[in-house]
Amino acid sequence: MASKALVVGSGVNGLRTTIELLRNHIPTILHSPIPPSHPATCSVGAGGLWMPYKSSAPQITTWSRRTLLHLLHRNQHPPKNDDRDVEIVPVVLPRRNAVPEAEREEWTRIPELNFRSATAEEFANGVAKERSWRVPSLDELSDAGYGHCLYFDTPIVDAPRMIASMIREIESHELTVDVNLETGEYYASLDDMICRGRDLGCNLVFNCTGLGSRVICKDETLVGGRGVILHYDRRRSQRRFRGENDV
Repeated sequence: MASKALVVGSGVNGLRTTIELLRNHIPTILHSPIPPSHPATCSVGAGGLWMPYKSSAPQITTWSRRTLLHLLHRNQHPPKNDDRDVEIVPVVLPRRNAVPEAEREEWTRIPELNFRSATAEEFANGVAKERSWRVPSLDELSDAGYGHCLYFDTPIVDAPRMIASMIREIESHELTVDVNLETGEYYASLDDMICRGRDLGCNLVFNCTGLGSRVICKDETLVGGRGVILHYDRRRSQRRFRGENDV
């Protein structure tokens, strides 16, 4: 039976792992060489737009669905005294040809996503105008070779706000043993990390160092699971289309 856990890494994975351990009544230590707000980390700029994972593995599909439901619930019931850190935004996927419903991927049938399809003309001249969406014109879509559009509603996370909220939950939990997000300590191997866990009286150690595992696990084939991360402030970024009602 677990008596104490050490979590190394304070990105989204490390924070979520810590929260789940605490919720399962396991005293936990959270250590990280640099805080998640540091520009060298990935999670602070993750953007958090929910999209289906490019994998058909059953466990990935399950995790993806659970994440979606968690984010939808958080949007409807934000943490007390916190700014809303999840909003619902429309996503548009232009396609050259229509995709028959029977050939669409399983995730498109998730009812919470409100998945729909339309011709490029129906979308640009009807759907987009009715909802005041800033999208390319029909001519631009046609010139690019797109004749069809798929669109759905999905949650997007304000990563810095959510990370701050997760840290507050961890720091205030009665089973949290220690939180140190600026240890400056980098491990050369998993054995070093496990030894450190033993020194701290932990019989569970969780490596949540992300791409840092390339060094720790001596595996240069490890890559980021979702590709390139874009970090920008949606509230201050320059809009391509600017109307009189834009803020």
